[in-house]
Formats: sequence, C-alpha cells, structure tokens
Amino acid sequence: MPYWIPSPDPEFTNQLGTWFHLPKRDSPSSSVIAAGAMLDSLEPSTLLFLNQLMSLTITNRVLHTQVVYRKTWTSSDRVDLHTNMGDVQPWHVHGVSVDVPAPFASIKGASTRVQMAFPLSFDGSSLPNQPVFAYLPVQSYGFKCILQANFDLPSSREAILDNEWNQFLLRQFPRLFVDQLVQLLPEFPHLIRMIPVDIAPPFHLMGHAVVRLLQDLPLIQAASGAYVAPRHVLDQIEADHPISDALLWQSCHKHFIHPDFAPLLSPQRMLGILPWNATHMVQLARTIASSTSSSSSRSLTWHAQFMDLVASLNPMAAHLRPLGLFPVKSHRHDDGKTLKSVEDTLFYPLDVVDVPFADELNILHPEYIHALSPKTTRFLHVLGIKQLTTHDMLQFHLLPLVATSKTTEDDHAKALAFCMHVHIERPLSTPLLQLVRQSVRVVTASGDLTPLSTPHLSLEPPEFAFSALTVVAATSVVPSSSAFSFLQAVGLPVFMSLHSPDDVVPGLPFVLTSIVTNQDIAGATALMQYLDRNWTAQHSATRGSVVTTLQMSPWLPTSTTLLNPTTPAIALKYPNESYLDVPAGLKPYFPSSAVLNREFASVLQIHIGLGVPEYLHLLQLDAVSADTVVACLLELEAHATGQPDVLQSIQTALSAAPILPVNNQRVRLHHTIWKPSTSCPDLVALRPAFPKTLKSFFVQLGVPVKPTVAVALAALESSNVADPRPYLQFVAEQPLDSFPAQLEPIAFLTTTHGAKVSFESQPLLVEEEPSWWSHMSPKPSDKLVVISHPENAPFAGFWQFGTSLVQDVQDNPDKWNDLLHEAMMEESPHGSLVSGPIIQAFLCFLLDTWTTPNIVRISHLPTQGGVFEPFESVYATSSSQLRHPRALELPPFLDSVQCWSAENLRVSFTVQSPPCSPSSDDWTSSGVIIEAKPAVLDAFKLYINTPVEFPDVLSTLVSLLWSPLIAPQVARSLQPCPRRHQNPDPIPLKRQLFPLDLPPAKRPRQDFALRPPPSDSGDRMFQFRPNSLTDEAKFAIGRVGEAHVYDLLRAEYPPESVEWINEVEETGRPYDICIHHPSGGTEFIEVKSTSTYDKRVFEMSVQELECATQKGSQYSIYRAFAIRPHGALPDSRVIRLRNPITLLRHKKLALSVLMTDEVM
Repeated sequence: MPYWIPSPDPEFTNQLGTWFHLPKRDSPSSSVIAAGAMLDSLEPSTLLFLNQLMSLTITNRVLHTQVVYRKTWTSSDRVDLHTNMGDVQPWHVHGVSVDVPAPFASIKGASTRVQMAFPLSFDGSSLPNQPVFAYLPVQSYGFKCILQANFDLPSSREAILDNEWNQFLLRQFPRLFVDQLVQLLPEFPHLIRMIPVDIAPPFHLMGHAVVRLLQDLPLIQAASGAYVAPRHVLDQIEADHPISDALLWQSCHKHFIHPDFAPLLSPQRMLGILPWNATHMVQLARTIASSTSSSSSRSLTWHAQFMDLVASLNPMAAHLRPLGLFPVKSHRHDDGKTLKSVEDTLFYPLDVVDVPFADELNILHPEYIHALSPKTTRFLHVLGIKQLTTHDMLQFHLLPLVATSKTTEDDHAKALAFCMHVHIERPLSTPLLQLVRQSVRVVTASGDLTPLSTPHLSLEPPEFAFSALTVVAATSVVPSSSAFSFLQAVGLPVFMSLHSPDDVVPGLPFVLTSIVTNQDIAGATALMQYLDRNWTAQHSATRGSVVTTLQMSPWLPTSTTLLNPTTPAIALKYPNESYLDVPAGLKPYFPSSAVLNREFASVLQIHIGLGVPEYLHLLQLDAVSADTVVACLLELEAHATGQPDVLQSIQTALSAAPILPVNNQRVRLHHTIWKPSTSCPDLVALRPAFPKTLKSFFVQLGVPVKPTVAVALAALESSNVADPRPYLQFVAEQPLDSFPAQLEPIAFLTTTHGAKVSFESQPLLVEEEPSWWSHMSPKPSDKLVVISHPENAPFAGFWQFGTSLVQDVQDNPDKWNDLLHEAMMEESPHGSLVSGPIIQAFLCFLLDTWTTPNIVRISHLPTQGGVFEPFESVYATSSSQLRHPRALELPPFLDSVQCWSAENLRVSFTVQSPPCSPSSDDWTSSGVIIEAKPAVLDAFKLYINTPVEFPDVLSTLVSLLWSPLIAPQVARSLQPCPRRHQNPDPIPLKRQLFPLDLPPAKRPRQDFALRPPPSDSGDRMFQFRPNSLTDEAKFAIGRVGEAHVYDLLRAEYPPESVEWINEVEETGRPYDICIHHPSGGTEFIEVKSTSTYDKRVFEMSVQELECATQKGSQYSIYRAFAIRPHGALPDSRVIRLRNPITLLRHKKLALSVLMTDEVM
C-alpha cells in the first residue's frame, strides 16, 4: 500500500506535481525488472484522457532510463503529445455526453461521456492497433483509433467486460466514429484506414455497424477530387489507362478512386466497391462509338490505349465489330482521322508507315498502329482486320490508284514521298521502279506536272537553293526536294553539278549566255552565290576551262560608284573590274562584289582592298555622306594600327589642310576636341558627329578627349577665341603648381572700381571690400579685387597665386603704419569727424591683421571725443557710462591688444599725495615704490605676469590707464546739466574710483562684469565693431588648441604614447591627436577650439563624421574654450565628447545643417 513520505529527498522538495517513489531491492528479480520495463513502455497516449495530468516523468534508477511525456492542447479537439526524444504526436480527440438509461442512472449518474482519439500523423507505413481506454489503456481489440468510455473492468484491468452497460456504451460509438471520420478525411486521407476490420468481441458488432453506416456516406475520394459514396466507385485499374472519370460516369455511372487515395483504402469489398470488368469496357466502347462529336478531342494515342485496355479484358468480339472504334487517316476531317468499324473491311499494314489515301484504302492510321501493344495487334487479327505488306500495298493498291485517279500536284507529291520512304526502308525492285516512273509525276521549275519518264528532265541539286538560275531551264529542271536521292535512283541527271567526272559544269555556258544577253541581275547574283559557296581549291586546279569561261564574260554583279550617276546601282562587269573587301559605307564609291570565297575571288582576279591615299581622297569629295566619312575613318584606323609611320602621315595630312568634315564644315585636326565643352567653346567637337568607335583613333591622332590646361592655354594664345572667360574659368578649376605665364597679361579681374586688371598688375585680393578702402587706399596704383564678386568668383583657383590685402598688410607693415599715422595726423586734433569712423575701422582692421607685436606702431588712439589722442594721454574705462573726451572704452580695445608674458613682473612708480582742497589740481610727490604687478603697460606694450590671471590683468590695465585727474570731470558729467548731446541716464557704478597712491591691499575689490554699451544714436561715442577673426587667426587658435590638449594629454598619459599628428604640418586627417595605449588600442582625438568661454557650436566635416562612425568609442572630440592666438587663457577648460555618434543617438549632441551659396 502507498504511504506518505514525510521527509522526501532534496531533489523532490519544493517541486511541482505529484511524485511516486517505488523502491526496489538491490538484487531485483525478473518480475521487478519486467515491472520497470512495463513502466518504461508506457505510450504518450496515456495522457490523452487524464484531464488533470499534463505531463508524466518515469525515472528508472535500476535500468538508468527516463521517460518524459507532455501534452499541449492546440484547440478544443487537437492535442500534441511530446516526448523527451523530441517527437511530437498530433491527435484529434472528440467526445459527446450521452444520457444514461434509467436502470444504470443510480450507479453511473445521469450522463456519461464517450470519446475517440484519431492519430493525425502518418509516415506511410501501416497504422498500429490502439488499445481501448477506460481512462487508462486496457488492451487492443483491433481498432486503429482509441475508444474511451467509463467501461466496466475486472479487478485485473486486463479486458472489457461483456455486460449490458458496456454494450450500451459500444452502441454510442458508431455514429461518433462515422461523423468524425467524414469530417477528418479531406484533411487527413490516411484516416480511411481507421475503418474497423477484424474486431474482437465484444466490439465486433460495433465494427459491423460502422461499416454499414459508411457505405452511403461520401467517404471515398474520386479521381476528380470529390468525395463520393463507396457504391459509386470502381476499383482502380492500370495507372496509365485513358478512361477519364467523366467518361466512366457518363457510361457506367461510376467513378474511379483517386490514385493517391487508393493505396490507403484496403477494405474495398467490405464497403461495397465493385471491381473493374469487361461489361464496363463494352459500355464505354458503345459510348465512344456513339459520341462522334467528342472523337476529335481524343488523340490517336488515346484510342490505342483504349484498345489495349479492351484487349486486356478480352470481351466478346461480336459486341465490338459493329462499333466504330478504329481510326483511319482522313484528310476530310480537321483532326486527320475518322473512326470506322471492322465491318468496313479494314487493313492493317505490317510496316508502320504513313500511307497516302489511307481513308480510301481503309488502312488504319500509322500513328495508331505504332502506339498499339503487341498483344493488341493479335487481338485485331481476331476481330477480322486484314494484314498487308508495304510492297503489296504499293504495287496493288497505291500506284494503280495514282496512275488512274490522281491528277493534282499534291496527290502525286504524296505518292512520290511514300515511294521514297518505302525505297529507303527496303530498296524497290527494278520492275517496281519502272512502275513508279510510269505512274508518278513531278512539278518542274516552270510549274508543269510532268511524268518522270519525260526525256531531258534534270534535277536541281539540294545545295543549289537559288530559284533565279532555274528560270533559265525552268521547263526541264525539277526543284530539289526531300526525294532527291530517290529521283537520282530513278535516273534524273543533276543540273549545274560541280562534281561531274570531266572538266565541265552541266548547263554553265547556256546560263552565262542567258545572263549576259538579258542582263539578268537576279540570275547573275544566284550564279555568283552558288559558285562562291561551293568553289574549292580543287575546282581551281581541275576546272581550267570553267575558270576561263568565267573570266572572259561580264557576268559578275557589282555595286557601281556614285561619281557617275548615269550608271545603275548594280551592273554586270568583268571580274577584274571589281573590288573586294570594300567597307560597307564605301561600297557606293567603288564597284565591289559580294564574293566571300577568297579562293574563288583569287581565281577570278578580283581586286582586294583599298589604300590610305584612296581614303584621304574620298574624304575631300563634296558628295561624301556622314556615314561614308565614318567608314573611311574606320578603315584609316585599321591601316594605322601597329604602323606609326602610317599614323603620322594621316595626322600630317589632316592637320595640313581643312580636310576633316564636321557638321557641314571642314576643319584642321588641331582645331578639334572629342566632346563639346563649355570650357573651350571655340574648339569643334567631334562627338556626337562621330561614333564612339572612332574615339581611340582620334586620341592617337592627338585630339584631346576633354579640355586640358594645355589645350585651354593654347586656345587662349591663338587669336580665334572670342571670349576668354570660359577658358580662364576652366584653368582656374584645375590643380596648378604655379600661375600660367600665358595668363599674366590677360585682364580678366574686376576691381572695386569696375575696371579689368590682370595678374601682372599685382592687385590686392579681399573677400569683401573694407569700408575704409575707398577713403584710404594707399596709392592709385593699388587695385583691390573682391574675390566674392560674381565676375571674379569663377576664378577662385587663381587666388592662391595672388596677394591678399591681409598678406600685404602683414608683409609691408611700414607702409600701412605710415598710412595710419598720416590719417590720424590729418584727423587729429582738428580734423573732420566724418572720417573718424573710417580711420577707426582702418585701425581695427590693422589690429586684427597683424600677428607679430613688434611691427605695430600705433601713436594715437580713438577716444570718446571722436578724435585721435596721443597714446600716452588716453584714459581707459570699462564702462560706457563714464563720459570723457579723452577716455578709451577698454572692453572693445582689449580684443586688439597684443601682450608680452614675463615671470616675476615688478615695476617701480612714484606715489603722489592728493591736493589739500578738492578744487585744486596740485599733487605732490612722496616717493618711489617697487611693487609686483599682474600687468604693466609700458612704451605702448602690455606685459603680463605668468601664470596669467585674467581678472587681475584687466583690473591692473584699467588702473594704469585711468587717471584720477579726470575724476571731477567724470563726476560733473554724471550730474544732470544742459549739454549739446544728452547721454542716457547713468546707472550705479559697481567699482569705485581710487587714487593710484592707495596701497594695493586697501584698494576696494572691483567687479569687472562688463555690460554692453547702450545704443544711443544721439551719443557722439564711437562704438567699436566686434572683433571678427581672420582665417589666419582662426588657424592660429586651432593650432594653439591642439597644442594645449596635447600638453594636457602628455601630462595624463605616458608622453611617448601621445602623438600629435599635425605637429609639423597640417595633414588633413579627420583627427589631430592619437593615444597609443599599451594594450594595443588607439584612441583618435579631434580638437575643436574657440576663443570664447561658452560657444557650444562647432563645425564637423564629412570625413570627421565618417571617421567617428567607423571608429565608434575610439573617436573623441575635445572642445577647448578660451583659446587665443597667443595661447590658452588661465581659465581655459576642455570638455571631452567620447563617441559622438552615440551621443547623437542619445540626443546629447545635435546636428545643424547649413546651406551654402551653391545650393541657394
């Protein structure tokens, strides 16, 4: 008895399911081993009807085996059974609930459920018998499916009891079985094998009931694909029978079983399926003989197969003789046959041939005879069909019929073809050949139907396929046909044969005389083609008289020249007057023949080929067409191939004179180009006037394919160029190492005054015209060219060879310093205020341009008073609210100040005591003090102590430039008083004015938060423009930023592992620095520098984006802020952007697209 295990092994603890442990002895007996094997042999179907049991695992630790079954319901009636071997068994399970009869209701309940399970998988083998289930398998009774019900079982569970309750349950299965089988058969045809056969008691009565129900149900798949009842089908016959299912139904009201369904069906007789017999065959024969309208749709092979089937069943001959089942060849029917019966006296030829007039002779169709089996031919003899040999048929039936009754060409052609066929199979005897000559007629070339016995009748050879020649002897020439060999056997001679034993060609002299006399072009062409195709070297050696005859007659058709329009296009000439191998485009200009056989052309003495002089002369003719010119040039190319001397002679001839015709004009060779080009519009383009096939030839002759710098320069040097700008633009777009000397004197650049100048005059180049240029140009000889001007923009490639305004300012500082000084001297102190902004803009330009501090010599600075004051008398302020005629606003000025760095910067200065009264300006000297300074302004130079502290530098610079002597004037300017130009209301000052003699430690702390100056059109203060960086300044900032990041990385990583790619020169790579890590990896760094503190926008090239995508996390961008051309500021910071593509995807970076001028 089973008992509960209070402390199971750890492997069974906290596991789902119910576990049964069956302990066995260490030395198991045979019964124990058998019990274990029985557990191992449980089928997956055990799970079918156990509703709560979804999986079953049996572990045999004695035999070391394990079985795992699992079921999965795919629908309400479909379940898949899985095994641990990976097998899947699909099953169809269906059941119904039935009411329990009253006598059993008290025991079995009000209703019970019966179920059936059908295996849906089929591998082509026989289906095994399945056990009957009473929730668990009991034993098999012969069913291929599973029956499940609440059967009464004995205590051993080894059988189903034969009692009233079980009989009641068995009576519920037939209808359930039939319904499910009919439903499943279209999808699973193999289930037809589920029909119960040889069922053991007590289930045998149920099997009989199932079979009775199935006999009238659409259970069997017919050949048409539909399912019909078993009593409406016949057992299948041979697979290749010709009987269709529709014909069988029409004749016998039966269907054939589908060929794919028949192998699955085994209990045929049990279901009432009848066998195939002779009675069915006779019914089919009567239907075929009576349905004359359907006979045309049935082929001869079909009739032969049908007769083979009839012969195999051997029905009584009396039933078949009056039926028209035998096809005879007939030309009066569209399908070429007619059906006749044995009573029409049919003949069966022993040789399978297509006998003409077979319908008149009642001879069976030869294709029908060929398709019959040997057994069927013996059956035809039994039916009474007579047999004949071919020679008997020919001698006693066919030839007498043709000689007496047939008068048309078609009839005699059929008779001749049949005689030839018989002769090939077995040669005819001499008497029979004589009978053929007397009976059969042939058609000559003239169309006459002539007997074969007519004298002088000749035969056209098979290779002589030219009807024009046969016109000469049309009445005596028989056109070649498939009966050529047979007609030779009859004795007809061969016309125009080159294989005669003597030195003659039969009929050739007569043919030549007829052609020359009648000027028969068609006949001459036919003769030429015939001889050209068949003439050999052996004929040249053995047919001397024939060759002489051909040479002495003007019979050869040639195409004539267009130079003589009175001659016809094709004329007959002597062979030695014609040419061979004339190009197709030149044939109208030379009398050329169409002879292809070199041996034949040589023996006729025909000229072969043309030379270079002929082609060059032909090019100079006025009547030459474009196609002719192309053909001529192709031939010249062929002559020049591999012949440099010939090529040179052709080039010389085409260059010496305007010979080459192009677009209705004649040009010299060096005035041409292959493709038309807007860059060289005056050169004549050869394309598309000439095809691409001539491109290589023209290139060999020196014609450029497309414009080159040399071609454009040569065109500019000539006097044929109307507009040089396209040529100049083309040269500018090409890579040049130096400016071409040929372009120096050409005036093509537009100055700011609208004049045209050349590079020879050394103009100054600038992107945009400065606002001060028109007022302060150095001298009249200096010409300024704005490169962005629409008339100058096409020549951008030349700017690299010119002198820019910035470059001239840097290279000639003395000239520009003098110009600035002169302008300031004219303006200061009583100059016109109109030129003040111009001079101020000029000053800003110079400060932005000069990069070397020692070349700057500025003696005056612009002040708020609108004039230029001496450098030493100018005061500085950081606020635009402080007004003074000699004050210089510091923030705009600082952007242009150059500085020098120094360590331990110290200065000495004299401290003065303030006056006794506020109204007095008397200051007294009190002593000299040496003090450390972060910045010092001395002799127009700014010295800065390192390390640089920018706020201290700005504070010191303001203190040095600010003079306390102007404090009263500033105080008075802040008080409201009438003045000519009203300033805006003052704002509270954030820094206090302090005297210079106050010790640094006691000076108040200054706030250097700068405000933008207010906009007031009435204010006479000159506002400086924002500092715009030149290309040189931007390049310097980029180099300084790279050097700054390089130094930072060398401090962080081993110095030898950091490589600055652009240290020597700019390489153009999409990265600037590489870090070679010891692990073998390399990190690629692109540095983006800015002079600002917070500019977030920077540019990336396409190459940088592609490299960032390719390298991924190995690519980083270092954004460096506060980078100036002279170095990084102390508070400069660097931000690392690793893997920019990933940052873009995560929306931590964003892309911005800028449309350039080219797409606007």
